[in-house]
Amino acid sequence: MSSDRFTFRLERLLSLRQKAEEVAAIALAEARNAETAAHEAKAALEMHRVRTQESLTLRAGDTSTVATLRQVALLMEDADRRIAQADERLTACRTTMLARRDVLNAAVQERRVLGRLKERALDTWQQAAARSEQITMDEFAQTRRNGTDIA
Repeated sequence: MSSDRFTFRLERLLSLRQKAEEVAAIALAEARNAETAAHEAKAALEMHRVRTQESLTLRAGDTSTVATLRQVALLMEDADRRIAQADERLTACRTTMLARRDVLNAAVQERRVLGRLKERALDTWQQAAARSEQITMDEFAQTRRNGTDIA
């Protein structure tokens, strides 16, 4: 055997793939956190809208004037607009998260392919080393059987 130690020719590439996978995993985690935050912000705005509507309705009571009703309508429109914006942010965050998940899946697959190549190369190297050792042992046994001394 020409080498006493196993070396994988694509080790550097495997290392780069592992780092790319780690970066993709971090990016996915950040995207998931952003999506969660956007979802919570939207839920908070929806809850605020409900509370605002309830408080304005109770305050207006039976003596609602046109001005009071107009104020309630404006506040509700503003709340609805902010909820719609939050929904757009949530959709954008979800799209980003899905794209980053696809990137991570691709990175995992690329690393696994190289990992399997490394395992196959190691198996081949180990088999060759075992054959080489067996040949050496056979030659040693043949030499001893023939009565020749090994120097």
